[in-house]
Amino acid sequence: MQEAVQRLASLMGVSLSRDDRGGYPWRELERRLGLDLPGEYKSFADEFPRGLIQGIVRVIRPGEDPDYEATDYLGYYSHRLEDMRVREREIPGSIPYPIYPDVGGVLPWGDLSDGSMLFWLTRGVDQNSWPVVYCDGDFSNWTESDQSMIEVLIDLVTDHPDPPFLRPPKKPKPPTGKWRRDFWVQRAKGKTGPRDPEGWFAQLLTCLEVAGAPLRTQGHGVDWGPITNALHDLQLPPDYREFIERVGGGIFCGIRIFAPYSADPEFDLLSNAKKIGERSAANPIPELRELSPPFYPVPGGSIPFGVDATGAVLAWAPSDDDSRSWGFVRARSKYLAGYTYIASLSFSEYLVRHARDDVMVLFGIDGWSGPPSFQPETA
Repeated sequence: MQEAVQRLASLMGVSLSRDDRGGYPWRELERRLGLDLPGEYKSFADEFPRGLIQGIVRVIRPGEDPDYEATDYLGYYSHRLEDMRVREREIPGSIPYPIYPDVGGVLPWGDLSDGSMLFWLTRGVDQNSWPVVYCDGDFSNWTESDQSMIEVLIDLVTDHPDPPFLRPPKKPKPPTGKWRRDFWVQRAKGKTGPRDPEGWFAQLLTCLEVAGAPLRTQGHGVDWGPITNALHDLQLPPDYREFIERVGGGIFCGIRIFAPYSADPEFDLLSNAKKIGERSAANPIPELRELSPPFYPVPGGSIPFGVDATGAVLAWAPSDDDSRSWGFVRARSKYLAGYTYIASLSFSEYLVRHARDDVMVLFGIDGWSGPPSFQPETA
């Protein structure tokens, strides 16, 4: 195993050396993963310099994304596995292998610069004999090889005349193409939209009353026309508009909620939507841009309404012209590549459940602790 890693390093003209960490916490990583990883992979991760192999292949490094714990092997790639499960549910039989954590499932170890992915097929008791599986970025073409991970990389480095399945990278798709406009339309197919948003808004008003929020009995008279025009003729959900009419923007139980026409740029809806869109578009990794949810001003992109105490962006997924059917998105990481989408969750339901510390089951995060609170943006 170590010899194979040393050969790869020699072919690439790089030196092997452990960094100051002294290697990864493999025991805890593997306990959490429920699998022992191949020895050559662990040697590679511990000692091989970081970077793309031949400018094409990136090997997963546990904890490389600061949004995930050092003992979380998959990190962002857990979302790719979920994408595969969604595809299999939508098109039964389209994924020809079990998907981790199913027994014998495919477990990613790397990806290519065109969005293709490399897996181990985790069948059998000897992890050092797991076959390698390749699939393209949309999970439509699959190829299996009996080579090991390092053998695949050596073939790539030595310019094997007929590599087993690695293809040259394709030119990345532009991030504003039709597939981006349809991002949420496709993900909403077959899913049920928000449940009883009016009922949840009534509960939200009760939370605001308990918080002592300055509720207006009459609407604030917000001119929603220019906002709708700026958002590609999409009218925002009624419960959000009613929220703004009644209390305006502010901090509700630690969540900063944006409002139109705010004098404070920290709260202004369109200013924040623009900045968040620029942050998403700045992702320098083409394959992550391809997989990340689009954000306004991309047509059909997610429309942010707030930011929580962890810095995660809270947004709507505009899957339809009727905003009452829009689901909820929580996006995180520097470029918002990691996200959770719940089609049945409305603006009001999320805020109520957050205030009641009832979001752990949805997102695996803590909600608000204590009685509801609201601080108006002008306070």
